[in-house]
Amino acid sequence: MLEGYVDESRQPRVAITLVGPDERLLEVDAVIDTGFDGSLCLPTTLAAQVELHVWGTQLVELADGSQHEEWVYIGQVIFDGVRHQVDISLTQGTDVLLGTALLEGYRLEIGFPSRTVRLSKEEGA
Repeated sequence: MLEGYVDESRQPRVAITLVGPDERLLEVDAVIDTGFDGSLCLPTTLAAQVELHVWGTQLVELADGSQHEEWVYIGQVIFDGVRHQVDISLTQGTDVLLGTALLEGYRLEIGFPSRTVRLSKEEGA
């Protein structure tokens, strides 16, 4: 089970570890974004600290319905003790976003009054 917290802006967060050059590990708090169906979105300032490889481009639709093409990268992250190769998009924002592609197979529980976040592996997943 992974435990996180709800921050002062009511955003659920959990710690993940990015794998950088020479196996350097960088632990960051990621906002759990259930509206994002990718794996990970990194601020461009943070992306410079990890080793990313260009995968290609994809068409993305934003919350306002607008669509645009953006670069997608491949990188590595350690999530729940397991190393994953994941697709990564970049943002000009400041938050690391954890998308539903990494949450597949997990139950997500958010306790807003207690400010708790729990991710537990579902049986059979």
